[in-house]
This record gives sequence, C-alpha cells and structure tokens, in this order.
Amino acid sequence: GRPWAPLKPATWARKKTQTPMKESGALLNSIKSYPTSTGVVVGTELDYGGHHQTGYRNGGKRVPARPIVGFSSGALESAAQVLIRHINRLT
Repeated sequence: GRPWAPLKPATWARKKTQTPMKESGALLNSIKSYPTSTGVVVGTELDYGGHHQTGYRNGGKRVPARPIVGFSSGALESAAQVLIRHINRLT
C-alpha cells in the first residue's frame, strides 16, 4: 500500500492517540476475510470503512482516502499474473 496523507494539526490536537487507526480500534478490529469459490473477500461491515478506503467529501471539504486494505506492488503483480493465466486459458 501507500502511506496515508498526513493528518492536519487540528485533527492531531483532538485525537486521543498519535497512532492512526488506534483511537478506539473498532475499524481495525472489524476487518474480516472469507474465501469464495473464486477468490477472497476482505472488508468491514462498519459504515465508515468505505469512507476511509476511498476518501469522501464532508460539506465542501475533501477528506483524503486512508485505505485500511491495500496491496503491495508484489501482491498486485502476482494477482495480475494469475489473471493473465486465467484469461489465456479462456481464449
């Protein structure tokens, strides 16, 4: 994954901890995964998980994405190779 955009000083001032995702631990502890017949699903049932993953607008302000699920370049390369092999078998 990529590093998150830095928090603004006003955000740091109201935080109870200086460690991201650790204030309550609810989002981090809600991450679950399960296998399917074609892969794996990773995510959370918490409503605000999607906001963290993709970013959002709050009024006129843009809140940057702070993904909770990410992939290293190596993992993306491996997934691409699997996809290419699968497509080649279909053609």
